[in-house]
Amino acid sequence: MNLRLIIPWFLFFMALFLRGIGAFHGLEYGLLIHTDEEPIILFANRLAQGIWKIPEWSYCPLWTYIMALSIKMDAVFRSLWDTWLGWGFGQQVFDHMRAAMVARILGILFGALGIFFVWRIGIKHFNQRIAFWAALLLALSPGHILFSHYGYLDIPQITVLLLALDQIFHIHRTGLLKHYIFCGIWIGFSMAIKISAAPFVLVLWTVHILKYKNTQRSKLIWGSLVAFLAYAVWMPYFFLNPEFMIG
Repeated sequence: MNLRLIIPWFLFFMALFLRGIGAFHGLEYGLLIHTDEEPIILFANRLAQGIWKIPEWSYCPLWTYIMALSIKMDAVFRSLWDTWLGWGFGQQVFDHMRAAMVARILGILFGALGIFFVWRIGIKHFNQRIAFWAALLLALSPGHILFSHYGYLDIPQITVLLLALDQIFHIHRTGLLKHYIFCGIWIGFSMAIKISAAPFVLVLWTVHILKYKNTQRSKLIWGSLVAFLAYAVWMPYFFLNPEFMIG
């Protein structure tokens, strides 16, 4: 029996199950529990309908656009489904609670993906026992389960940062430039989801300085520059209206 093949799938589906329990409770009554969830879903739903004007109360990180694309795909799929089966008139209906359901499905999937990434990091850089217990602890973490229920930013941000952490381990082991580049890409991607990921650049600097002292500084600069550029690519609105984004 190949445990390396069975265990990650077991952890992934267990995480899906735990995060799926209760995730949609209250949506049928129009209830959104997380106070920051509603404006993000409202804006994503507006984007999915082609309403590009950004209201003052909205959020506009990368995750909102990913959410909007998912809501649009869901509406198109339901439209085609209704048309083919003769149900309804094939309109693309952008219901707020339906959008909340799509957003929460994304949160559940990214939460479970985070468990899988922890397993992969443990296997690649440590051993199977550490990988299993690390992934299991995160899978059973009440906080991680709770925030995976919501169409919010924290869980996607953490999941992407795990990819950056994987590159940090590679940097510590090999010091190859490509790992600095990929680390910068994932940090920038995570910053575009939520700007609070920016301090992770300090993790890159700390690991580099402790390992390589004052040598190979050009690689460190490249990694930091790529993080900034990746953020600029995925989050151009910050530079178009920085006062709105910061305030």
